[in-house]
Amino acid sequence: MFDLIRSNLFLMKKSRSTYIMMLIAIATTAITILSNALLIALLHEPAEDNDEENGVSVTMTADFEDATGDEPTMTGTVGTLMNAANKNSYSAADILTMMTSGMNLLLPLSIYIVIFANSDSKNGYIKNLGGCVARRKIVLAKLICSAVYTVFAMLISWGVSMAIAKAVIESKCKVDVVFGSGEDFAKALGIQLLSHITIAAVIIMVIMITRSTAVSIAFGVALSSGIPTLLYQVADMVLHKYVDISDDFSIADYVPSNAITGFSPAQDSDTTARMIVVCVIYLVIATVIGIAAMKKKDIR
Repeated sequence: MFDLIRSNLFLMKKSRSTYIMMLIAIATTAITILSNALLIALLHEPAEDNDEENGVSVTMTADFEDATGDEPTMTGTVGTLMNAANKNSYSAADILTMMTSGMNLLLPLSIYIVIFANSDSKNGYIKNLGGCVARRKIVLAKLICSAVYTVFAMLISWGVSMAIAKAVIESKCKVDVVFGSGEDFAKALGIQLLSHITIAAVIIMVIMITRSTAVSIAFGVALSSGIPTLLYQVADMVLHKYVDISDDFSIADYVPSNAITGFSPAQDSDTTARMIVVCVIYLVIATVIGIAAMKKKDIR
């Protein structure tokens, strides 16, 4: 198993697509952070209407609270921006959440995972592996190497994003960008890594079932584009209309992509625990199905 992982890492190291998709991932997240930082800078500036003749300056502000009287916590890309705009400083967890909440990192990662996981079948190397290595080990090795790539891609992208955020936000907003709470960053990094690796396992499962690069890439792109979110909303409307369930129930809360788009460093421990449990369940199921599909695969 160790030799198989090492050989996959070696192939990953020698592949040009590894570095190309890494650069695309870094560029995508960098553009995301740059645009978000500029928007935050605009949100920090008061909207002023100056009348030079009369010497009148009008500043428009808006304060709002939720039904409990507490400041609301919003999620998603817009929610991340609105929450961030009210901060006096920005932490590493804030930048990481801002970087990943729009699933901009997931898109290049999902495409690369398809290319990497299906490379053995495309170049015929699977013929040599299939007869001498347990097929479950092939799937597990692909998943482990994909997880390693995800860790490197996320950490490098976060480092670049922190540098951009520090340069833009500190200069435009006059507030600090600091590392902040190590606990919050560890929670944010752990949730994002787990959710991205879980989706990687789901994509590998689709590869093993369909045996098609095109279908797998289309599946990954669809996940990254937010199309399933629309389907979840439609399903929620149908369920709430015809089934007697709680108004708070949402299918989106029980899929791993919600841990990417819906995570907030300020969320309670119960929400974090639910995200972890959901991701672990999907990870195990996707891995088991992927191994089963690989065992039945006709290697030619």
